[in-house]
Order: sequence, then structure tokens, then C-alpha cells
Amino acid sequence: MAPFISPSSGRSSGRYRRRIIPPTSSSSPDQPIIYSSSAVAAAELAASSIVSSDSNSNGNKTVANASVSTVVQNLRASRARLLQRNSYQVREERWLKVKLICLGVIFVTGLFWIGRGGNSCNLKAVRGNSSTGGNSGASNNRKKLQLLSVPMPPNKQHIKINDEKASYEQHVGKKQLSPDNSSVVNNSRKSLPSSSHVETTNNSNVQQQHHHHIIPPVLTFTYHTNLLTTPQSQLTDSEDIALSLNVREITKLHSESQVRFLNDDDCRTSIQAALGSNTNLTTYFTNEKHGMYKADICRGAALYETGGLYFDIDVETRNIPLWDVIAPHTEFVTTLVHKDSNHVGSFFQAFIGVIPKHPVIKRYLELFVEYYEGKIEVKGPLGVYFLRMAYDEIIKKEDQDNTTELWQEERYSPREFPEIHRSRWGTRRACQMMVVAPPKKMLGFERKKRIVPLFSHANGSRMCGGKDTNRNGNSDTA
Repeated sequence: MAPFISPSSGRSSGRYRRRIIPPTSSSSPDQPIIYSSSAVAAAELAASSIVSSDSNSNGNKTVANASVSTVVQNLRASRARLLQRNSYQVREERWLKVKLICLGVIFVTGLFWIGRGGNSCNLKAVRGNSSTGGNSGASNNRKKLQLLSVPMPPNKQHIKINDEKASYEQHVGKKQLSPDNSSVVNNSRKSLPSSSHVETTNNSNVQQQHHHHIIPPVLTFTYHTNLLTTPQSQLTDSEDIALSLNVREITKLHSESQVRFLNDDDCRTSIQAALGSNTNLTTYFTNEKHGMYKADICRGAALYETGGLYFDIDVETRNIPLWDVIAPHTEFVTTLVHKDSNHVGSFFQAFIGVIPKHPVIKRYLELFVEYYEGKIEVKGPLGVYFLRMAYDEIIKKEDQDNTTELWQEERYSPREFPEIHRSRWGTRRACQMMVVAPPKKMLGFERKKRIVPLFSHANGSRMCGGKDTNRNGNSDTA
């Protein structure tokens, strides 16, 4: 029996697939004869040979020859169908490979655009949140302002720091930066603590959209008198008047930032927020008689709580916003004391920039606790020493260039700094000190030349033309 063609139940590319139904054998009708294209070709050749030999013989074999010829024709038809079937299979396999490749390309492209679209949506959402204030809490009615949160690529997400040092090292190891992308600090989505006074400018919502630093746009000051809310007519001390003008200049220069001005009560609240409500540092802070040490503790607690930029109220800016100087992905920045200092190698912590919950700041506060408990002994300015000690314990050398900036305090020299001009230079060495940000190249950012963003002490302050004496009455040293 000759094989025949039947339509398949499935479809491929809009066409019926064709398959060969082989003939059944005469001895066993239910068992199909299975053969390949090569077997059919061999059978065809054998049958052709038989026909040829029969035609050359002298006997009467007409009927046999006709039967053999029919077999040959059927074999040739079967072979043609087998070849056609094989051609269909090759074409279908090729088409399947093409479809799989196309689907893979579409899938990868979709993931890429979804990732980019997600970041844009997050940025729009954050911008929307930054233009509205938060709601007042149950315990107070003071207004909370949302801190800016700029999205970062998925491989830059900050992890929550439980074990600060270990988590921080893991975080740094995963960081890869791009100048076109900004990073995000998880805690920057939180509102500013309501315990501190907050000042904003009218254009802060617009300016925040251009903030591309992982250090949140928060300015922190500490003083017994709020120099921003107290009218100058009520300030009786000439130094306070000069300092009030200086603080207002700093906030005006960083108009995209929120401002925290902490008094003693606010400091205690920040200490408890940083180390827990049962910490003994709150008591040590209250009992501390030296205002400079209380300020050291308070700035650490405030920075650990919200991050941002801290300024001593007598640090003067040079009309250069610090956001234009600090690298976008810097997590910690401060200044080394000048080479003539009695504490060379320590930090001039009158200016600090840091992300929230940074482990260096946590360790800095813990060192104060250990000091008051008699576990360590330090002779000299506590904050200057403790900040450097915490930095050396937490930050590995291989990570310093990627996550931190250490600026340098230097003394003004007309020959070395001809581009620096100031309306008045005091006679004290402290009044002639400046903060220099050296050239820096890190993770997609490059500062090609040095920049002087700060004077160490503002004109009119205690060390710079105001009360121009220190506690020992010596006006020649600082």
C-alpha cells in the first residue's frame, strides 16, 4: 500500500504541517513499516535494477514487471515526501530559534527600560514630596519638612546599618558610581526631628530638585541662642550680632537646604535618638561645664540622626556653596588641622558633612561615653581627637578615596593664594586660617584644582577681630 499525506492537528506559521503515514506491511497490517530516506532510496535502486534485468530477459514477465514498476513509483513518491518532511522540520527549527532570539532581545530591552522608568518615577515622587511639608506628630505640633531623596541605581542601594562597621564595609564594597546618577540614603526620606527649629527659604523646593549628593541637604548649627529666629535688635553682644550675620549668609548661600538650629533641649533629644533613651551620654552632656564639649556631643548626635552639613557658627563661607565643592557620592567630609597646630593629624571638626547613621559618627559618640566612664583618657580638645580616632577605627585605607574627603586647614599666604581676597584679616593666626579642598578624582567626579570654600573663623568672631583674646589672654596663638 502506498503511503499517504494527512493534515496535522497543529499549525505552524499559519500552515498545516504535513507528515508521512507509512504503509502497513502485508504480514502485519497493524505494524507500520518504518524507513528513512536513505532506506527508501536503496529500495528504489534495487527495484529499478530488477525492472532493468527483467526487461532484458526472454520470458513472459509482463505482469511481474508492471508490479515492480508500481513499487518503484511508490518508493520514489515516498522518498520525495520524506525529503519534503525533513525540509519542513529544518525550517521550523530555524523559525523557532529566530523567535527565541527575538523574545530574548525584547525581554532584556524591557528590563532596561523598566529600570530607567522606575528611577524617573521615584524622582518625580520625591520631588512631589519635597514640595509639601509633613504632618505634625502626636506629641507636638511643629512642622516636619521632608528631606530630599534622590534615587540611585539598584546596585547602589544603601543597606540598613545594624552592625555599623560591618554593614558599612559591605556597602562600600558594592558601590559603583556614575556622574549621571544620584544616590539615595534610606533615612533621607524621613522628616527632620521636630525637636529642632527648622528654617527654609521660599525657593528651597525648586532648588532641591538640583541636589545630587547622597549627603542630605540639611544645615546644622548649635548655640545657646537661635541666631536665625532672634531679632538682631535683641542681641546685646557684639559677637552674637556678627555671628548672626554669618549664619544668615551661610543659610542664604545654601538656600536649597533645610536648617536645624539646636539648643540644649534639642541636643538631648538628638542624643537619645542616636544612642537610645537609656544612654548615659544625655546625663554627661547635661553635667558638662565646657560649652565646646557640649557642642562636640550635640553636633555628633544631630549628624547621626539626620546627616547633612554641620558648621560652627563662626565658620565663614567664601560665597561658594559647599554642594559645588563636595563630590556627589562623598559620605563623609571634614578638615585636617593646620600643620602648625598642637594636634597635627586630628580633625578640625568645625565643619563636617556626612550621611545619616554613619558608623564613624556612631563611634565618635561612643568614645565620649567611654571617656566620661573613665575607660579612655585624652588631654586636649575631645571632639578633635575623638572624630579622628573614630575615623581611623572605621574607615579602611582602601575605602578612603572612594567614600571620604579630607580637606586641609592652611594659613593664608598672598604668594601661595593670590586669588584669595578678604575684606579684613585679623592679627591672630586663627583668623588667617582657611579650609582648602585639594584636587580630587573619585568615582565619576573630578575636582581639577584646589578650592578654598571656607575661612576657619568669621570676622567679628571671638578669634577674628571680635573679642580677640583666648581664655589665657594670649592674642598671639590660637
